[in-house]
Amino acid sequence: MNLSIKNFTFAALALSALLFTCYFTGGAEAETTVMINTVAGSASSDPALATLKSPGGLALDTDGNLYIADTYNHLIRLINTTTGVINTIAGTGEQGYFGNGGAAPDAKLNLPEGVAIDNSTGNLKYVKLGSAPVILDDDTNVGQWSSIGVDSDGIPHVSYYDGGNADLKYVKVDAACLSNPPATCTQRILDSAGQVGSDSSMAVDSAGIPHIVYFDATNRYLKYVKLDGLSSPRTIHNRLAVGRYTAIALDPDGAPHITYYESSGLFASRLWYIRGPFATSLPPIRVDRL
Repeated sequence: MNLSIKNFTFAALALSALLFTCYFTGGAEAETTVMINTVAGSASSDPALATLKSPGGLALDTDGNLYIADTYNHLIRLINTTTGVINTIAGTGEQGYFGNGGAAPDAKLNLPEGVAIDNSTGNLKYVKLGSAPVILDDDTNVGQWSSIGVDSDGIPHVSYYDGGNADLKYVKVDAACLSNPPATCTQRILDSAGQVGSDSSMAVDSAGIPHIVYFDATNRYLKYVKLDGLSSPRTIHNRLAVGRYTAIALDPDGAPHITYYESSGLFASRLWYIRGPFATSLPPIRVDRL
């Protein structure tokens, strides 16, 4: 099939068949002829017959072999463009999140939508743009005031309020958690001393350690915890009625910088700021009146 294209950008994916993607953007008089061939899929008479389902991404390696994100089959395919043979190189065909660090054919993928080849190493990479929601904690009345931070390995860390028990909780959303959530997720209670954990805010440092700031509603104080395995929750501002609407960020040295709100008292409706490390930091500073 020949197509004459004028002033047009073209990308072709046929129903149930994968086509090479071709494009051309020209000026007012630009015109080109593009040859389009089906190389895989049920519409092809090529030896690389396969039933593809909404393929969503292509990549070519330095040898000219074609990699396919077979999105709705939850697979990554490889076509040897010399022999025309297609093989599955990643995924079992069962939708899921499982197999990080294991053999690629044993992994469960969830709607892979893109593939890329790192030609400096020959490594294949794939991307999932968006994913189905998963439940991380199925206890009663959990998840208010959640905050998320992502470490350098791309693993999310989540702090949140357990309204049923009035506790601060935390979960690491790693491959083990995502293999069968929420059963395989480890939900940790970080602080249960009174009614604590609302208004939580989290940041993750370069070592992958979460820092969490939150409100102690029992004492109406601001509290902080660093999940380094050594530290315990601590009060960092014990002025009555401070600690709502928190936010935290880390500087290049990993020191926390925190802002928060005072809801009543002499300095009601003020914005406060404090920075760590808290053993040596300046005292809290009133920044502005909201």
